[in-house]
This record gives sequence, C-alpha cells and structure tokens, in this order.
Amino acid sequence: MSPSQLPDVNAQLPTRKDPLRLAELRRLLILDSTVERVYDDMTMLLAHSLDVPIAMINMLDDERDWLKSSVGLPDRQMSADKSFCNVFFSSSDDLVVIEDATQDARLATHPFVVGAPYVRFYAAVRLKVGGHTVGTLCVRDQKPRSISTEQILQMQTLANAVVDLLNQRAGSSAVTLEFMERLRAVHKMEWRDLGLLGT
Repeated sequence: MSPSQLPDVNAQLPTRKDPLRLAELRRLLILDSTVERVYDDMTMLLAHSLDVPIAMINMLDDERDWLKSSVGLPDRQMSADKSFCNVFFSSSDDLVVIEDATQDARLATHPFVVGAPYVRFYAAVRLKVGGHTVGTLCVRDQKPRSISTEQILQMQTLANAVVDLLNQRAGSSAVTLEFMERLRAVHKMEWRDLGLLGT
C-alpha cells in the first residue's frame, strides 16, 4: 500500500467544536456546577502522588477549559486557545507526557511556556464518556521532570475513577431530563384540561 493509500488517522480525531462531542459534554450537566469534595479529593491526591504544584480535572468546552477541580490555580476557567489540552485534538493517544515543554514542538511556542507561568512539565490523561473526549486529568510543573511508570498508573487509575463519576452523573442527568419531560407533559395535560391550551 502506498503512502497515499494509507488511512488518514487525523480524520478520526475529535475536534474541539465537534457537535456530538459537545452534546455529550452538555449531557453531563457538569459545566459551571458547584464544588464537589470527591473531585477535589482526587486532584489533591494527584498533586501529592506526583509531587506537582498544579493538578486539575478539566472539562473541554468549545470556547474554554472549565475546571471542575484544581490545585494550584486560582481561576476555574481559561480560554480554549491557551489550553495545553488541545494536544488531545491532534493525537489519538489517551496519555500525553511532556517532560520539557520548551523541547516539544506542540508546546514550545505556547505563551505559558515562553512567558509566565513558564510551564515546563505537562502530563494528562484523556477523559472519555460515551466514546467522546469530554475532558482531561492533568498536571503541570514549572520545572522539567520525568514521570515513573507507577505515577502514570496512578494518573490512569484516578482518570478511570473520574470517568466512572462522570458516567454516574450522565445516568443521573438522563433520569432527571426524563423526569422533567414527563413533568412538562403532565402540566401540559393539566393546562389543556383547564382550557389554557388548545387541543
């Protein structure tokens, strides 16, 4: 098979604005939700396990990264065009480890690498729900560093736990939406009986 006949791997990759991906993210009803201790416990454990100053559970909206939980960051969201996690929209890898961002073509010119806060180390695991990339579990450091096999396993284990929570949330959201639809149907019948709606 010639190179021109090889399948285009990038054609299978998600995009930031993919409507199906965004629909799955919206279905979770997690964007702009309140603080939940279980997620905060996971980011604290992640930061401690990898001995890093920054750890986060990051939901990838169309125009922003929204942080469900974070350690070491004051803000709960950032512009999508400054997201390190955009690397997942150009790679099929579920794990990304960049030991020194100044030496990695994907991030070397990023404003947070060439300028403050001068990020050097970045590692992240893709979070997938319903087959779609909805977020990442990620860490950063301001110094180059390596990561051990055990630490990678810890990241993947925590990421799996986050996905389990998101799947539970998706199930609860589906039940809630179904209940609301039924409630609206009942109210519509009541209004019709009262003559407030046409038949």
